[in-house]
Amino acid sequence: MLETHLKQISLQYSFPLDLEKDGEGFYQLMIDPQTPLAIKELPKGFVCRSDVAALTTQDLEDLLALLMRANYLGQGTKGGVLALNETAQAIVFFTSMLQEYNYKEFKDKIEECVNYLNYWKTRIKEATTKR
Repeated sequence: MLETHLKQISLQYSFPLDLEKDGEGFYQLMIDPQTPLAIKELPKGFVCRSDVAALTTQDLEDLLALLMRANYLGQGTKGGVLALNETAQAIVFFTSMLQEYNYKEFKDKIEECVNYLNYWKTRIKEATTKR
C-alpha cells in the first residue's frame, strides 16, 4: 500500500521518488532539495524520518532543553519525536501513523510531517544563531 501511495503523491506533486529501499527498508521521497523524507512501511502504518539540523556544540545545553520541551507529551511535535541520529551528529525528526490508512490520510500525514519539519528547522536555526 505504501508504495502505491508514494507513487501517487510523487506523481501528484512532482516529488522525486526513489523506489529502491535503502538498507533499513526506507523509500526516499524528495519534497524539495532541503527536505528529503525517508519512509518505511510498518505492519499497520508507516514511519517517516528526516534530518532537521546538524548538532553543534554551540549552546548545546539550551538546544537539548528546547528539544526535550518539544518532545514532552508530543506537544511541540504533534506526537512526532525530535532525536539525535545514531552518531549523535544530527537532529532527526520522526513521525508515524500506526493504523491502516487511505491515500488522503497518507497525504495529510506527509504534509503534517513536512510542516513540523520545516518549523523545527527554522526554530533550531534561530536558537543556535541567537548570539
